Amino acid sequence: MTSATIEPLHVQLFGRAAEIVRTQIAAGRHATANEVIDELVLLWGDQTTHDELEAAIELGLNSGNPVEVTPEFMAEKRRRLIEWYYQNEAAQ
Repeated sequence: MTSATIEPLHVQLFGRAAEIVRTQIAAGRHATANEVIDELVLLWGDQTTHDELEAAIELGLNSGNPVEVTPEFMAEKRRRLIEWYYQNEAAQ
């Protein structure tokens, strides 16, 4: 088990879902139903993260005209960020 804490959750699987779990165990890919479900949930979470990342990239690509990111561009961004930080730090 990879998690630091274990929270018991009890679920019932029916039909095709139960068959998939049994098939995974019978094929020796997993020893228990818990292992199968754990892997499936983690894969589902990874896919969700991947989908969110793709959406953010798409949003960025459609957000306006592209700019060339040069060392000077980054230096100016860094300067403005530091300036913003100290202005907001002073306001607190």
